[in-house]
Amino acid sequence: MNQSIDLDAAQAAFLAFGGSIIVLDGFQYVPHRQRRDDEVIRAAPVKAEDPRVVKRLSLLAEIRKMAKTMTCQQVHEATGYSRQALFRAAREGNFVFRREERKSPGVDKREVQRQIQRNQKRIEELKLVERICAMRDIGLNRAQVAKQVNIAYATLTAIIERNSIDFPKVRTRK
Repeated sequence: MNQSIDLDAAQAAFLAFGGSIIVLDGFQYVPHRQRRDDEVIRAAPVKAEDPRVVKRLSLLAEIRKMAKTMTCQQVHEATGYSRQALFRAAREGNFVFRREERKSPGVDKREVQRQIQRNQKRIEELKLVERICAMRDIGLNRAQVAKQVNIAYATLTAIIERNSIDFPKVRTRK
């Protein structure tokens, strides 16, 4: 049999017994609820009424003002706050302290030490030059002078050339 004829017969029998037909709403699409990680999670705005927050903001403003003209050490000495607290405040307030200026920007301690050592070596060499000249005037040759001064012959030759000493290799006859 045909289904629509059976449905009509069933409907007529239902109405004959006193039933009423109610038309229900059909399916309606409801979109899925957004997941929490898809939502933009915003921090709750800071309430200015909280006295601790007000105090912290005023502290940050004070330190920021001092940081424009002072180093962290100077702010530490002026306010008494620890350096760690000052650096934390700088990070939270997004500012930096003034850098400490060097007292003598062109002076390098290592270079000064090297210069002192070079000067000391030069002084010792000049004392050695005096001894070499004195032994030359006595009549000693280069090998004897090197042995007396207890230096190598090549070192003696280098000292002679550096200081332009007139010290012949072979004694000239008179």
